[in-house]
Amino acid sequence: MKRFCLGLVLTALISSPATGFAEVEGVYLAISGSPTFRDNADLTINGVNAGTSSFNTGFNFGTAVGVQLDNHFRFETEVSFRENNVDRVPGFDANVLSSAFLVNGFYDFDPVGPVRPFVGAGVGLGVVHVDSILGFDLDEDTTALAYQGSAGIQWDFRPQWTLSLAYRYLATTDVEFITPIGKLATEFNSHELAIGLRFLFKL
Repeated sequence: MKRFCLGLVLTALISSPATGFAEVEGVYLAISGSPTFRDNADLTINGVNAGTSSFNTGFNFGTAVGVQLDNHFRFETEVSFRENNVDRVPGFDANVLSSAFLVNGFYDFDPVGPVRPFVGAGVGLGVVHVDSILGFDLDEDTTALAYQGSAGIQWDFRPQWTLSLAYRYLATTDVEFITPIGKLATEFNSHELAIGLRFLFKL
């Protein structure tokens, strides 16, 4: 999945110069929200396996500002927030908060009946916050490269208004925290089924 999403990001970045001659149709504002499902994550301390963590279902909320072109492409900057409680970290509870600051690109396909399919990819910065882990109070932030891939459908239910439903996979490179017993490294990713609402200010 990580290789697939990185491939989408690279494809979007390579394709973007082709949009240089496109006309801007408008500027849009968007919001989205969804439940967040985390994969189990391996934990290591100083490179030694320390177990596996599992997570309860969490939530995320995001907002974006973007431009819509007349050649099916859209580009935006997005800020999103996520929260998941750790269900099990070898006998201890923890709370994981994260933020993602991304630049996204989308391609909107031609309509299929009343809906338009789309695919997208993004890259940026992820900030992960852990209040406690392995029984230690950390209250610590760490940053990592973040990337995502998405695919879904959208419905223009009124002029300038669009409702969307999308699967989204977000991940970061491994994140690290300093604990009293050494450097803890783990993975961060999320699977999301996001509902979005977008309003286009036509130019």
